[in-house]
Amino acid sequence: MGRDLEHSETVDRLISAGRILLARGDTKFTVVRLCAEARVSVEDFRRAFGNKSALFKALLKTPETEPVQPLIANIWLERRLRKFELGLKVFEERSKETERNNALALARLEEKLRKEKG
Repeated sequence: MGRDLEHSETVDRLISAGRILLARGDTKFTVVRLCAEARVSVEDFRRAFGNKSALFKALLKTPETEPVQPLIANIWLERRLRKFELGLKVFEERSKETERNNALALARLEEKLRKEKG
């Protein structure tokens, strides 16, 4: 029974991801891209549908349901998180560079002071 539930969740995720890709106008998406969008493995796709034609048949048969919205919200949230992480990485790199530049400037000033005293 647990296997059927897992299989059903995989099918639902693949169908939702397929609808999202189609809604974006991407009618020629690959199985790999679909699996990445649904966060399932290609093996799971093959077990659930076998091929893209079977997926399209399932898309036509299954009525659109509410779970599509949370998936879209998750995608948006993940995209925002990636942008935040990228911004944070850039900030950290700039901060380290500024720290290095300040340390270098301080070392030069200390050397200059030593020369003036000595």
